[in-house]
Amino acid sequence: MNLELNVQKDYIYLVCSIPPKVSISEYMGILKRKVAIKLFKTYPNLK
Repeated sequence: MNLELNVQKDYIYLVCSIPPKVSISEYMGILKRKVAIKLFKTYPNLK
């Protein structure tokens, strides 16, 4: 999997290649869950 990331003040741009057997919506769901878990562990007062 290839990834490219660009972070700015209000946005995060992520360019990635997804294997054909994985749907885009499935991939985005996995990505959002992992990011949310990491954010809540790092910044517990966001809850």
